[in-house]
Order: sequence, then C-alpha cells, then structure tokens
Amino acid sequence: MELKVNELKYKTYEHLKINDSTIVLPKQEKGHLEIPEFLSNYNYGMSEEFIKYQMERANEYHQYDEENMVKEYKISESLYDVQDIIVEEGQKKKIRLIYHMEDNKTRSSLIRLYAKKNAEVYVDLVSIGEDQGNNIENFFALVEEDAKVYVRQVLLGGHQITVHHKAHLKGERSKFKENSIYFGVEDEQIDLFYDIVHEGAKSWSSLHVHGALKDYAYKKFRSTLDFLQGSSQSEGSETEYVTLLSDTATNIQVPVLLCNEDDVLGDHAASCGNIDPDKMFYLQSRGLSQENAERLIVKAKFAPTIERIEDEQLRNEIWKTIDEKIR
Repeated sequence: MELKVNELKYKTYEHLKINDSTIVLPKQEKGHLEIPEFLSNYNYGMSEEFIKYQMERANEYHQYDEENMVKEYKISESLYDVQDIIVEEGQKKKIRLIYHMEDNKTRSSLIRLYAKKNAEVYVDLVSIGEDQGNNIENFFALVEEDAKVYVRQVLLGGHQITVHHKAHLKGERSKFKENSIYFGVEDEQIDLFYDIVHEGAKSWSSLHVHGALKDYAYKKFRSTLDFLQGSSQSEGSETEYVTLLSDTATNIQVPVLLCNEDDVLGDHAASCGNIDPDKMFYLQSRGLSQENAERLIVKAKFAPTIERIEDEQLRNEIWKTIDEKIR
C-alpha cells in the first residue's frame, strides 16, 4: 500500500522532490485493539490517512501511568504500536522506548504525549539494529502552561526511515526541546519532518538534529517553526547539521519559518558538508587513520545527545552501532 506523507504546508520547487513523500507499506492485517480517543482535536502525524491506517492495524497499545517507565521491543514480527503518555499537573516523568530492529520487519509507532500544567517529562526514543525493514515514527506532544518536554531521538535502524515529530506549545511559558541523531549508510532512505507550533505567549522551543551520511544514502529533512497569533514574546530555533562521508550520498534540507505574531524571536539553519580537510589532516598527522578520524568527528557531534541517555548498556550499544556504520 502506498500513502502520501510528510507534506509541506507551503510548497517549494517541485524539482527538489521534497514537498511530500510516498511511503510503501507491506500488507498488514487489521488489529483488534480498542484504542481510546486521545488529543483528537489536534492534527498530528505524517498524514491523516496514515494515522487511520496505523490505528486500524495497531497490535500493541500502552498508556503510561507510572512515574518512570522503560519499554523495550525486539521486533521479530511487524510492530504497529500506539503509546500514550499523560503527565499530570506538576508531575515529573521519564519515559524510554527502545526498538530493536530485526529480520526485515516493519516498526510503525505512534507516540502521543500530553504534558499538563507545570509538568516535566523526559522522553528517549531509540531505534537500533539491522539496516533492513521499515522504521516509522510519529510523535506528538501537547504542552500546557509552564510544562516542559525534553526529547532525545536516536535513529540507527531500518532501511526506510520515516519520521514525523510535532510539538504544540499551547500554554504560556511552555517549553519543548528535542535533540536527534541519525546515520544513513549504503542505500538507506531517510525522510524526516519536524513541526513545532507556538501558540502560548512566552513559549520556547529548540530543535537540534545531527546526522551523518555515507555510501549512497538518501535523506530529506523538513522542519517548520510556526508562531501563531497570540504567541508574543516566544522564542524558537531549529537547526540541522549533516556530515557527508562520501560524495555519493544525497542530502536535501528545507527549514521553514512561519510567523503571524510580531514580538517573537525565531531562527533556523541547515548545513551540510564533508569533513574539513584541515581538521582531517591534523588528526591524521597525530597518527589516526582516516576511518578513526571520521569516527572521532562523528562521535563528537553525536555525543551531546547520546551521553544524556541514562542507561550505560544502551549507550554502549548505540556507540557500537555507530562504529559498525563507519567501517
């Protein structure tokens, strides 16, 4: 089945082939889970049609009531999961979702988070494993007054990686921060969309994405920072930095800034390039091989995200996977 996903609100040049994407999904039987309505007054996900498809085929549902929760999946069969995270007023919560990609299967996740007034929540989303199969991730966060949401995303598994993350800063002084990393190798296809909406006054957001591409990997990045009317004195930033480890990799980036309010501060940036020859010469003059020099530079960019994950065994597994991709 083919579905159109990750469509830009405002179109750019067609020849860039970034206004939208098409995802091909394998045949999957409908599930038999009754999933409750949740945040249904908001638009989220890579497309309305895809969310309907996901809900009809969901074979795993979980709602997080515990203060802290770690959920780990070994994906030996296709997984269509829905995760609902509700953080009550004044509550602090830590959630870690780990997906081990295996056996050329599909992982398709819908993660919905509601942070109520003065709540604080930390979410780690880690997908890791074989470079085969579909790795699909939809994430939506609704952030109320004085609430804070922090997200760390690691994308290191799957041949076709498709992501749609959205945060809606509804309340005054609400905050959202996301740090994400990815590494594309061989002929992997990576399609990323990040959408941050400022509604509440004095809201604040920060999106930082670091990636590396080598071989014939192909990646599209879209991000939207949208200041709605009424979001005065808000601040937001979105950045993506890509390290190219080969001349055959393809990188396309479109950061978008939308504004319907005067008194706001927004900035966006996207850059890509090969490793600085002077930096490479310096490292090799100190006895490092080209492979080890590349490894050191890529790890330095990824470290701020990875080292904040509070699980040493998982961190070591992430670093091992990165080492294997650089070889």
